[in-house]
Amino acid sequence: MGSFKLIKLIFLLAILRTNLGGKTFFEMLQKATKHSGFLREYESDIECIKDTLRLVTVVFRHGQRTPADTYPTDPHINDSMVPYGWGQLTNKRGCNDLSRKRLPEIKH
Repeated sequence: MGSFKLIKLIFLLAILRTNLGGKTFFEMLQKATKHSGFLREYESDIECIKDTLRLVTVVFRHGQRTPADTYPTDPHINDSMVPYGWGQLTNKRGCNDLSRKRLPEIKH
């Protein structure tokens, strides 16, 4: 299995985890393989992954931020970015593709 395919597989499993409750990684993998056309091409690789995979780390955006800096002629340079402040997280959700349960496009 190429590393690009493995990355796509790991992202999909991370997304599916939200729907599968407290199941283990391999229970998720089995369920995803049965119910996802995307994973059917990986069925022959599952045993290989099962024997070698030790750690999965998924990194994704945590949310929107206010601007951290500005430019000299910015008309809003004196705004305080209330209620958040400069460079702070807002209440707007990040990673909208994940919230819609779609696989984000992976670029390498």
